[in-house]
Amino acid sequence: MIKDKEIGLTKAYIEVKKMATFVLDTKITILEGAITSMNGQLENKMDKSDRLKKALSKLMECEEEFSENDKLCLAPELSAKTWEGRAYRR
Repeated sequence: MIKDKEIGLTKAYIEVKKMATFVLDTKITILEGAITSMNGQLENKMDKSDRLKKALSKLMECEEEFSENDKLCLAPELSAKTWEGRAYRR
């Protein structure tokens, strides 16, 4: 009778281990999916960051060019020799 109880407990223990393994496998699968998704999001954010850095660099170049020529934009020289911002020749 003790042997039967031991066998029953052993079987119950094996079933509990199987269930625990299943639960852990499921959680691992869910975590792997989340990691994959987050890696994709990270790659997307890094691409956007690279594009923003390039855009900032271009804007800074434009700002520098504007600073060098701001007098032409803000206070253009208008005379009989200029027309629509270009040198006029007769």
